[in-house]
Amino acid sequence: MAIDLTVFATDLTNVIADMPADLTWGQQTISGMHSELRQSDQVEAPGFLRDASLTFQAKVTSFSGSTLPNPGDKVTLGGVEYRIVSAMKSPDAVMAELVLEDPAS
Repeated sequence: MAIDLTVFATDLTNVIADMPADLTWGQQTISGMHSELRQSDQVEAPGFLRDASLTFQAKVTSFSGSTLPNPGDKVTLGGVEYRIVSAMKSPDAVMAELVLEDPAS
């Protein structure tokens, strides 16, 4: 059963409207939604390594030219700067998902 892309895009727009968040990348402000910040401590020599990450989802068309940021690019979400770990488009190219990491971690 194929997914109706128009319905998927409309549903994504509605979900983003319910939980909006603005991400700034360069001169662009992209409206989307994000997960909760996940934090963990990993034991590393000589102590703990803190890991803090979250995901940000938006419509691909929200990005200028439908071009996503590259891993390593810096973005700002909620006044906090994050580094892009990965950026991918859904197979149907409707949704973009960015994995963000606190650069201080």
